[in-house]
Amino acid sequence: MIRRLVFTIFLYILLIYIIDHVKYDDLTIKRCNLNGNFTIHGFWPEYNIHSWPSWCNKSKYNEFNISEITPILKLLNDYWYSCPEWNITNYYFWKKEWEKHGTCMFQYTVIEYFNRTINTFIEARDNNWYGCCNNATYQCMIPFHISPNNITWLGYCH
Repeated sequence: MIRRLVFTIFLYILLIYIIDHVKYDDLTIKRCNLNGNFTIHGFWPEYNIHSWPSWCNKSKYNEFNISEITPILKLLNDYWYSCPEWNITNYYFWKKEWEKHGTCMFQYTVIEYFNRTINTFIEARDNNWYGCCNNATYQCMIPFHISPNNITWLGYCH
């Protein structure tokens, strides 16, 4: 009986640890081939290395509307633009990013998702956290632990 209780407590503590420590959010940035600048490529939850959901909530697809992000349009155009070689407009790029990744960030509205992503990108840039990006592939994924009031880089890129 005591062994079972101890084992149950152990599993409970392990579950709490996993929920609190394993899940994080990835900011992916990419260097455009034609202009050499970094742009945001995506922002999504990651539950373990190289395992992330996409296209999560089709009922939220219709929530994307350019008027929702008008207050941060300048920031989006400055930091989260479609690379010229992708041959798509920023609008369609942002719409795809919302549908593919933003709908997986269940706690965020459209404006919150884009605003949080931009703030995370600026935090990474200002702290040179993307200095570890692979210049050969022109891309890197930067894991963060994000709480309502804090963005914490996990100390590595992958």
